[in-house]
Amino acid sequence: MLDEARDPILSHREKQIEEYCFYQYLRLQITGEEGEQKESLCRYIKKILWEDERRVHPYLFLLLMKLDDTMALNPLEEYNSLKNLFKNGSSSPFVYAAASG
Repeated sequence: MLDEARDPILSHREKQIEEYCFYQYLRLQITGEEGEQKESLCRYIKKILWEDERRVHPYLFLLLMKLDDTMALNPLEEYNSLKNLFKNGSSSPFVYAAASG
């Protein structure tokens, strides 16, 4: 099923950023790949979160919290990232709940 979704998702990755990132996350989960693929997805999500000021992406932040081990090991980084997200206009209760858990 993931293979069937590959071409449409990749062809629209610039406009459907969340779908692209979730696709990549699912691919990592299914294949069990770690290392460079995971780090690359984390870098891409961070770039979108902090450089795309036109849109707020709370679901990408939640995904980043699951992917990025440094956020789990460094609560201050998680707090600062959360602070920036809300400063940019997010008010997602899902992000509040995930950050407090």
